[in-house]
Amino acid sequence: MHEIVTYKQKPVIKIKTTRTRGNGRGTVFELPDGRFRWQYRNASGKVLESGICPRKGLAEDNLAEVRTQFLHGQLADPSTVTFGEYAVKWLERQRHLRPSTHRMYGYELSYAIKHLGNIKLRDIKRAHIVNLLDTLGSQVMVSGLGKDKLMSTRTLGMVRGRLRTVFAEAVQDEIVRSDPVASIKTIKRRYSATDEETGGIALDFPEANRLRDIGALLSECGVCRLWPAVFTAMTIGLRRGEVMALRWKDVDVERGQISVRHTLSFNAGKLELHPLKTAKSNRKIPIPKSLHNVLVAHRAAMQREAGERDATIFADTPVFATELGTYTHPDNLSRTLASIIDWSNPAPIQRRKERKGDPEVIVPLEKRLLAVRVSDQARDRLAQLIRAGAAVPLISPHDLRHTAGTLMLRRRMPIEVVSRILGHASISITMNVYRHVSESEKRITLVDLFGDEDAEPI
Repeated sequence: MHEIVTYKQKPVIKIKTTRTRGNGRGTVFELPDGRFRWQYRNASGKVLESGICPRKGLAEDNLAEVRTQFLHGQLADPSTVTFGEYAVKWLERQRHLRPSTHRMYGYELSYAIKHLGNIKLRDIKRAHIVNLLDTLGSQVMVSGLGKDKLMSTRTLGMVRGRLRTVFAEAVQDEIVRSDPVASIKTIKRRYSATDEETGGIALDFPEANRLRDIGALLSECGVCRLWPAVFTAMTIGLRRGEVMALRWKDVDVERGQISVRHTLSFNAGKLELHPLKTAKSNRKIPIPKSLHNVLVAHRAAMQREAGERDATIFADTPVFATELGTYTHPDNLSRTLASIIDWSNPAPIQRRKERKGDPEVIVPLEKRLLAVRVSDQARDRLAQLIRAGAAVPLISPHDLRHTAGTLMLRRRMPIEVVSRILGHASISITMNVYRHVSESEKRITLVDLFGDEDAEPI
């Protein structure tokens, strides 16, 4: 017989875990989405500062900087922090943003800081936010394309979205108990009797055709170098930075396809190429025949301008490059579009001031034509085309994107296809933001409820 030996199981000793960093030092932990949140608490456990970063190292750097500020007495008691102080601190922590996005966030927050900046963060209620948006909706813009017009619903929505983000983080920081912006779902704006809110401008087919004709002729005359870039934006709806970031290796002329992979922005005195924000922004777009012809002619002109160039180097050359083969500043696309719109106006125009304090100068068409260094025959063609129509509405490069989306849908392209071409996150954005109804469309589709069924609109 074998002796059966039993062994007693050793008791499990539970060791109490402690925080790796106590109050006064701060903590960094990973969120479910892979980002990292850092928090700095004072000795009593109150969260003084916190933030979210895409990388752990960046979160630890932010925490270290805040801890240094606290030790030097630069951080205030949460109960005394004003909205302006917290908003500025919040913006400083968004170091992972692109410079252009960071500037836009600051621009949007500035409206709120102007009205709410001196109010303690804990004292701001829903009524404050409602009154702020109502006030901004009655505000007349003093610059940009919206000059002398009421603030657009889109801008109001961006201000609300930025407030929503700031207060949501303030809740997580335990500075406020609830988000006063969360229950404000829609933005309502006051309208005047003559005001028509669009949230952007889309050209109708006749206006888009006139912009194309004027731009093409100016390009043919050698006075509109970036016309192919303007036409690209208007034809397939690329964003301004996406247009100017295109390289020749992104444009497969033979297969008729454009790969949108990057955006170009200006920061700290230099142009920078950045990857696009979302997966759907990265897309491949078929090249329409009209754009194909323009790009083929543009490439031939660039090759003549550059002379014999190594094929590999040329593949990395920007499609809409400067004469030196470098990237062109995106602002030049805006200037080119504004210039074409000026040329579309047969009436005398007010010349844009180059410097503050310069006198206003009204320039008639004849004088503008004489300033162009072209042959008499080309000048006559240009004069005839300009006098044959009215001025194209003043629009921005982003309105070319609105134009492309609207006209695609009016050509009965499936909305799913249009949404993918524009690189939208959802179809609802395409339909709700980029679908504009023109006056001509109203007239064509209008039904006379009490008239002859076969009668044409007047």
